[in-house]
Amino acid sequence: MLDLPPLPRQILPLGVCCLLNLFGCVAQPREETAARQPEPVIAAYLPEYRIKSFDEGHLEHLTDLILFSIEVDSQGGLVLDRWKPEMLDIMDRLGREAPCRVLISVGGWGRSEGFPEVAASPAKRKRFGQELIKFCRSHHLDGIDLDWEHPKNDEQRAQFVVLVAELALQLQEHGLLLTTALAPWKPVELAVAQAVDRIHLMSYDDEKRHSTPQQARENIRKWLAAGIPAAKLCLGLPCYGKSIDDRSQSARTYARLVNDFPDLTGDEVDGYYFNGPATIGEKVDLARQQGLNGVFFWEIAQDLSADEPRSLIRAASERAAQQPWKK
Repeated sequence: MLDLPPLPRQILPLGVCCLLNLFGCVAQPREETAARQPEPVIAAYLPEYRIKSFDEGHLEHLTDLILFSIEVDSQGGLVLDRWKPEMLDIMDRLGREAPCRVLISVGGWGRSEGFPEVAASPAKRKRFGQELIKFCRSHHLDGIDLDWEHPKNDEQRAQFVVLVAELALQLQEHGLLLTTALAPWKPVELAVAQAVDRIHLMSYDDEKRHSTPQQARENIRKWLAAGIPAAKLCLGLPCYGKSIDDRSQSARTYARLVNDFPDLTGDEVDGYYFNGPATIGEKVDLARQQGLNGVFFWEIAQDLSADEPRSLIRAASERAAQQPWKK
């Protein structure tokens, strides 16, 4: 989930807005669905290339595991090329046995090429929804996380909102959740928030110190000021560090940073900025104070093992349990 330069906020064409008003009226029960979810949400993404090696002990600390990802082709069909049969078997087992909800993400950075054509076609949008429902039923999953990175212009942004609204109606009929991952710099559309169960606000990968508490506060403030309900937002937390001054340097997982610097404290080491347990706790408190739905991590396998006292996911879960969550 990499970042791109900010885009200016755009206004949807009038015809699309009228259509979305209709969807908004029909999709209102999504608010009730979200309200029935356990609070707070503690979610984490898991890329398919780590599905064989992650610590399943973390699942006890999560409400949602989001498997990343499958893709959509230009006709609305699903692309599973990255998922080998043994990986799908693990997906099946997690769907059946995990102590938390399990969702499948569609898209992501470098995995979103099919979205523009599908979003522009009513027939392809319908097929896409049908294929996702079938996939969830086949693999015992609880819902879909839509991760189009990123609509490029006004027309695609308008079509994204229509896609989300229609998909919400299809999934709701089958009791499936719909979430979406959005970058903080993206144009904020209230119609998206009205349709989905929650928005995963990717509050990381900024310049310099890439995921500070101050950045999180500003991202939340911006989205709340745009009218997005706090209860629809989950704050993104990183399980990795990034170079403060050299963006060409590769990210380092939190587990690697702790392994390389066993005595590290705070949020900086060797020119890298990360979030340590104290900062994770501060951000969980921020999400509670602002009335958000919860928090999520990118990504679970970058953390220490679940039994490690300095595990970030464990820190978030324990901090969230210390006080009642503001609704």
